[in-house]
Amino acid sequence: MDPLLQSVITAVFSGILVALATWHLNRKLESFKHDLIHKVNARKILIEKELEFYAKLFEVLTDLRSLMAELTNPVIRELPGETMLSRNQSMHARILEPFNKLYTLSWSYRPFYPDSLYPRVDELRKLTHRCLVQIEGLCQNMIENRRDNHCDPDRWRDAQNAAKKIEETTEALIGDVRARIDKMS
Repeated sequence: MDPLLQSVITAVFSGILVALATWHLNRKLESFKHDLIHKVNARKILIEKELEFYAKLFEVLTDLRSLMAELTNPVIRELPGETMLSRNQSMHARILEPFNKLYTLSWSYRPFYPDSLYPRVDELRKLTHRCLVQIEGLCQNMIENRRDNHCDPDRWRDAQNAAKKIEETTEALIGDVRARIDKMS
């Protein structure tokens, strides 16, 4: 075979092989790029949902902290012309709202925040429920004893202890969330 023809054939085949290799690598690169963009977008959505959960959670925590401070400091709670029974009934109704929000948040955003935070969120929900039960017991005891301005000191102490535990758990949860956000950045 003529050396010139052989060089031409070799050059053509080399060109074809380079073109095929380039085409194959470009397809792989495009596929990799597509997968990477998909994963980044999915991660972005998850992070946005997680941060949305934290924003809503902090609203609930702020309400709970304020109510617990009010519950543990009776001077703040006293309003002229209001009986202790009506104050406790009002407090029960006001705590019920953030409790319901916390319950809804903890379940509706469950897929979007880490498993490591769930036990603390659940503990706070249970403590808030216990506090509601304590206040309900106070109110029921006052109604049964027909004493609008006197409550059982043991029941009152239990309600205050529950409120203090909620405050402590809230602080711990805030610390956990801060640590999680720091880890994300």
